[in-house]
Amino acid sequence: MPTEKSQINMSPQKTLNKWIIFPDQLSTGKFRGFENRDDPTQTAGGFVLGQNVKFGGASQPSTRDGSEVIGTRATDTTPVQRAWVFRRRDNTQIELKAYNTGLYAWVQGISTEFAMLKGSFTAAQEFGFANIGQSDQTFNWLFLCNGTENPFRWTGAYAQYASDNGVNQITVGGSTTLSNRGFTATGTIIINATEITYTGLSGQTFTGCSAVPAAPSVDDMIFQTPVELTGVVGGGTDPGKFVIAMAHDGRLHYRDESKKSVWVYSMLDNPDDITPGSTDGDGGTKEVEFGGSITAFGKLNQTMLCFKQNIIKALDFVQGSTRIDVPRYTTLVSADDKSTTIGAINARSTFSTPYGMVFVTPDKRLLLLTGVTQNNEPEYLVLSDPIQPIFTAGLHDDATGICVDNVIYYAFKSDLNATCNDTVLRGDMTRRSVDRDGKVLPVQWDTPAVGWNVKDWTTIYNSTTGENEVHWHSSTNSNTYKVLTDQKSDDTNPYTSIVRTHAEVFGVPDKQKRVDYVFVELKMSENTEITATVLYDENGVTQQIERTLSGSSANHKFTDIVYNPFGASSFGSQVFGSNAAANDLPRYRFVIELPYNAYFFNVSLQLSAENAGQNFELIRYGWRLVEVVDKNDQLYLV
Repeated sequence: MPTEKSQINMSPQKTLNKWIIFPDQLSTGKFRGFENRDDPTQTAGGFVLGQNVKFGGASQPSTRDGSEVIGTRATDTTPVQRAWVFRRRDNTQIELKAYNTGLYAWVQGISTEFAMLKGSFTAAQEFGFANIGQSDQTFNWLFLCNGTENPFRWTGAYAQYASDNGVNQITVGGSTTLSNRGFTATGTIIINATEITYTGLSGQTFTGCSAVPAAPSVDDMIFQTPVELTGVVGGGTDPGKFVIAMAHDGRLHYRDESKKSVWVYSMLDNPDDITPGSTDGDGGTKEVEFGGSITAFGKLNQTMLCFKQNIIKALDFVQGSTRIDVPRYTTLVSADDKSTTIGAINARSTFSTPYGMVFVTPDKRLLLLTGVTQNNEPEYLVLSDPIQPIFTAGLHDDATGICVDNVIYYAFKSDLNATCNDTVLRGDMTRRSVDRDGKVLPVQWDTPAVGWNVKDWTTIYNSTTGENEVHWHSSTNSNTYKVLTDQKSDDTNPYTSIVRTHAEVFGVPDKQKRVDYVFVELKMSENTEITATVLYDENGVTQQIERTLSGSSANHKFTDIVYNPFGASSFGSQVFGSNAAANDLPRYRFVIELPYNAYFFNVSLQLSAENAGQNFELIRYGWRLVEVVDKNDQLYLV
């Protein structure tokens, strides 16, 4: 029988007065970003809770980027259904978005508002699209379809209104002829949502117009309307209806909407023609096995990928005995009726990165498909591992993602009750995190961005700034927004920024402890007020202490870099180590006295700011450990 041993009560250890400073205490000397694994004591250097905080520079947490509406703010409640960018051969970028019954376009560097490109579509339909050229054509094409109406083809021809003769002629500005702009000899144009047919081109003038614009303004946008594909083009069959499509190596690929498990590809260098055949350059079709609909297409190096929810197929073209263009399908991830495997849930959450394809699986994991072995086995990483609890709680049926400048932006529904994508995750692929098995992942996550309701993403290269702009398109109205790195509000609207550190146990999770001070060093604007909350044990169940850190506190402000008692040089004092928006902010250091008799097993620090324009960056924080209570419970010997 077990024999009870008398309880041993040891006196508390002598006062320690030892400072534990983060991130100096970490082996890397850097914070680890947002990691909300189930046990917050196992993420030293990570931040386990928060919203609207990003990790830039040396992985230091700061207020997230803001945004502003592009063009005039719409007051409707009609969400954007799909958005994308069409780049012409002359590098003109045209941003398009579909909402309600219309398709709208914005010419980068010229437009001041989105203008209707084509109307009278069935309302609230998503569009599939593919940007592709043809070697014998002067202009490349955009193919688009909503799966209900016939597909359309567009050259991206545009001009700006200058004048008209009041009867049947419309003249545009500039010196480039209309034909050199890509307008066809006869056709239809649209201006201010009104379609007008014309019968000829003369320099900068449309002739034989069926009407002239009503109450036009100089510089109003004029677009060639997309051409509907309903018959035989180029001696073959036009593409059928689709909502999932992609261009790859001179072919148009799409899902057949009449048979959603069928993969169709066009003839080589002729996206208008999908006639199947058995000679080089012919089109083809493929029934992708094991039921269900094709959910997305993607690219991995030279290989075209086709996704279902539980299977991944690949297509490339190889040399055969007498042919040099033989299609070869490969099953990367197989499936049967007795098990579940990996696949993608939708097209908008399947996107390319410099490291491979990213997609979301039905079991709520964000995967990075990095390559394929010689045995055709896929190699992938679970990027969502450091934040899997928040990923699992979300709903991803309507999720959407993009990668811009090695940064992932991913929007999804926060839970089953959310009606739109109300949460955005930002992941920096130039930094690293570690999964549960110790495997290095090429991403570091920010805390969720709350306040953006995103239906789709696009990116535009701004030649004036030399940078890529990230745009998000609303899932609650028809507005489009630009992400701004130097703005800390959404237009003029405030958002609450919160970040909570890991739960520190000081190496002894089973013993009670006591700290008498917390140290906080940060940069912040003088109008910023931060609530600093010390939470004793899980979510502050034992006790919570709040203090205000104010940018107007002159006694805590350091305008010059001086010797730092918690490190010989201030971590992040150089531009290299700070977020760009925080480089010029003044530095503050606060030492907060804590209750002498507050004992705990673990302790966390939370920082929050909620007013518009609040801007802060946490440099370091620390605890002064005073006491560890060495007391053992009853022990039993066998």
